[in-house]
Amino acid sequence: MDWTFGIITGGWQEHFINKIIDSIENQNIETSKYEIIIVGSCNVNTNNTTIIPFNERIKPMWTPKKKNIITENSKFENIVYLHDYICFEPNWYSNFIDFGEDWDVCMNSIRTMDNHRFRDWSLWYPPSPIDYNDYTKLKTMYVSGSYFCSKKQFMLKYPLNEELVWGQGEDLDWSVRIRDFWNYKCNPKSKVKLLKHKDDPHGFYNCIVED
Repeated sequence: MDWTFGIITGGWQEHFINKIIDSIENQNIETSKYEIIIVGSCNVNTNNTTIIPFNERIKPMWTPKKKNIITENSKFENIVYLHDYICFEPNWYSNFIDFGEDWDVCMNSIRTMDNHRFRDWSLWYPPSPIDYNDYTKLKTMYVSGSYFCSKKQFMLKYPLNEELVWGQGEDLDWSVRIRDFWNYKCNPKSKVKLLKHKDDPHGFYNCIVED
């Protein structure tokens, strides 16, 4: 299973990026089966990593553009899109091999620093957790832009809206455009974790953590 790990950054959390890269390399993926693409300024030195500089002054917080750049430059069909404060838990890769590739968009279990659920398999309004085995609400769900997996061909056909920036609902806009026909699945055994605290205005963190 080949993967592109696409990290977007504003250039001020390089210590997190090194942790993210370490968590990817600790998956023990064969070198020819993965790559890391970082869009944004950073000074990390590691193998198998491409850094694509980005001029933040063109349009501040232009995350849709950065993610579309990852899509365009990806060598592989399976792409992980993540912000620069999320790292991969042990066995993420091996659990994905077991899960398989029958999806257009895939969500994993996202945990907070204190091991509660973050915005992963979720309804849109109010953002609220759904049981990882519940596939009955796909047309009312949304994909948080912090972290998700998708296929390159799907993303080329349905790119993120570059008229929007972070904070303008760019992730909701994308979800609404595709959720009537997406093959959206959840692989909860492949887990990722936040490296910093994130606010939770809708009480998502109160969800009982699932193993």
